[in-house]
Amino acid sequence: MTDSSVWTFGSQPWYRKVALFLLLPFVMPAIPLVFAILALMGVYAVTANYMFERRIRRRMRRSGRYLSLSIARERIASDGGTLIIENPSLGWSFTHAWWTPDDVRSSSPFAVPTNDDYRNAAEQMQCLDWDKWCWDNYTCPDNDGAFLLRVWNGATIERKLKKWFAELDVVHTWTAFVHTPENPDARTA
Repeated sequence: MTDSSVWTFGSQPWYRKVALFLLLPFVMPAIPLVFAILALMGVYAVTANYMFERRIRRRMRRSGRYLSLSIARERIASDGGTLIIENPSLGWSFTHAWWTPDDVRSSSPFAVPTNDDYRNAAEQMQCLDWDKWCWDNYTCPDNDGAFLLRVWNGATIERKLKKWFAELDVVHTWTAFVHTPENPDARTA
């Protein structure tokens, strides 16, 4: 008993076999070329993200807004505060870790969004008020805000700091859409 959904060369009409035979010399060299192009695009994307993250860290260090983990531990032990985990991109899973001595939840005029809020915002391609407020007040590199603790994988810092300081307040923000223009039609849809 054969499965009719399985494609076999022998079951194809003669004209498809001829077309496949004639196109084979053109398709075979293209396959490694496509893989090479995709590999180069991947290397470029990873390198560009890495360089961008290094620039942010260097910029924060120069402006006095970067803390090493040991200094951050001392400051959190004495001041408490809030750890902000920022996801600054749409599709990449890297995060930034920021710390501020402020109580972010109580000083924010907006409620912390739920996962459903983020899902709806992503579908409508819009920035939530909470994320815009966090960007404007804490995570924007151009403003005086929170201290940068880690770029690229801020979630690892969150796990470490929660081990040391169980009472540390942690908030998450997704600032990928902060720079997109407001779409008034998206809110009414």
